[in-house]
Amino acid sequence: MRLRSTWYDAWSPEIDSALSALPASSMCPPGLYATLLERSLAEGGRAAVVEDGNGPVAVVGLEREGRLRWRNLTNWLIPGFICPSADGMALEAIASLDAEISVAWWGMPEAARHPAIRESHDKPTSRLVVAEREAFWRSSKMWRTIVNARNRCSELGLRIDEPGDAEWTIRSWAAKWATPEEPRPEASADAQIEIARRLTAAGRLVTLVLHDDGRPLAGSTNFIDGDTITAGVLYRDESVGSLPTGVRIIDELFEYATRHGIREIDLGGGHAYKSRWAPTVGADYDLVLAPTLRHLAHSAVRTVTRRH
Repeated sequence: MRLRSTWYDAWSPEIDSALSALPASSMCPPGLYATLLERSLAEGGRAAVVEDGNGPVAVVGLEREGRLRWRNLTNWLIPGFICPSADGMALEAIASLDAEISVAWWGMPEAARHPAIRESHDKPTSRLVVAEREAFWRSSKMWRTIVNARNRCSELGLRIDEPGDAEWTIRSWAAKWATPEEPRPEASADAQIEIARRLTAAGRLVTLVLHDDGRPLAGSTNFIDGDTITAGVLYRDESVGSLPTGVRIIDELFEYATRHGIREIDLGGGHAYKSRWAPTVGADYDLVLAPTLRHLAHSAVRTVTRRH
């Protein structure tokens, strides 16, 4: 299949037209990707409209990731979604671009396969069937910790999808975990807040916040796709000391799932404590796609740069 791409450094009616021609994702409601992409273009991002002989097959937003690499616009922002594309064409479209591009393979039903994948770094994930939670927590020695958290946090209140709570959770989390590698942490937080706003309205995201007489102490954002919840960001105000609000907010998520008929929760990976909450099942991936020669050339440049 021969694909051709047209690049844009600013918003264009052609991008809007291509987005309208592509199927909408359940995890990216109409207008959400356009908003994210338009903001990104205004801050130095790029966009490619990828077409075959019959019309657009994908719109790919990219942002700089260092001097030699680009990253997909929605990396680690929306599970189960890469970019607006025809069915099964997201990786094919990205691979057709003459660039080295990082792609987060998050919450996908199967492992990524494409000959243009040059790097693949797995992140084992912790997933648990909600109905099996107590049996697993007893086996993982987590049960007593959870009961203790329930007792110690019994005076705290729980808010669900209250105005401002998603923003508080996301901005607090972003401030805590900001790194020098993230060039624009505030822009990433803005994107997450916009996603939370749109997906909450669509019934695809829920925010839980533990509070003490109105003062938020811990919060989490969580994506809903059918009968599965995928954890987003989790923040705990450390000023509460040893009060186990982090444990309690995760426990509250499982209780919410029980009340709303959710079958399974994906807590993701990256932290050892998650293996006590859920067994390791499957993985998410950091991928890099690129033409062979470009990737070899960039790898050589990075090697020389590190040596000097």
